[in-house]
Amino acid sequence: MAALAFRGISMARFLSVFSLVIVVAICQGARPASAVYLCNPDNGAPLDVALTACNKEIAAGRSLTVAHYDRGLIWAKKNEVDKAISDYNEALRISPNYQNAYISRGNALKLKGLIESAIADYDRAIKIDPSKAGLAFYNRGNAWRDSGQDEKAVADYDKAIGLMPRYVNAYVGRGNIRKNKGEFDAAIADFNAAIDIDPAGAALAYYNRGVTWRKKSEPEKALADYDQYIKMAPSDPDGYVARGNIHSDRKDYAAAIADYDRAIERDRTNALALQNRANAVTKQKEAAGTK
Repeated sequence: MAALAFRGISMARFLSVFSLVIVVAICQGARPASAVYLCNPDNGAPLDVALTACNKEIAAGRSLTVAHYDRGLIWAKKNEVDKAISDYNEALRISPNYQNAYISRGNALKLKGLIESAIADYDRAIKIDPSKAGLAFYNRGNAWRDSGQDEKAVADYDKAIGLMPRYVNAYVGRGNIRKNKGEFDAAIADFNAAIDIDPAGAALAYYNRGVTWRKKSEPEKALADYDQYIKMAPSDPDGYVARGNIHSDRKDYAAAIADYDRAIERDRTNALALQNRANAVTKQKEAAGTK
């Protein structure tokens, strides 16, 4: 009340005006702004709640382009790829220049292994507005990478970084290709950039930098990066396998076996963890002079 009085508005006057606004909104048939908000799966609602909101919007014929697009995102998150594509198709039928729908449909097509079709959608997204196509370039880079066309992938990651210089995933994507080509220093520079931009969101940069340090025969640095990755992604068995490999390289077989065990606890079918554990047990016995 004091704050209102300070602005020269009495509480009685405020309540009167507020009530009038509510009455006008009701008379005009206004609906809660949260309907479209809930439909967007990136706004934090549980997927089933978001799906229900989208269904209601579509059934009522409201915000159809966005509702179909958002429902497509929900289906994608629920691994219902065909349903996602159907909704993206409808969003694009209504709004043929909807750039994000081409990108998301491209991502869904790529998940189905339809790389050429995915690239065609990324091409369409880029053509609509190249200056706002950072995600299209990034995802097309991923598609080129998956089809073994690394040079084209790097070119697209370069463009994505030019448009979105703080987009961590583009640095990680480019760094991985450089790592796989043996360009270790350039790869580490990319992973460093990703970590500098967002240390809390760069788990994969730590993991892949660890892989690169191991390839450069710098186990201490690799170990430090795997430790960090495990702190950030404790449920991922790959981190424990990678760290176990460093321990095994250093002939610390007990530590290696412990890490492989942690990986197996998280994924009992992890073939690499099972195989590396068996190898570590054999080497441990050999080192101890036992069978």
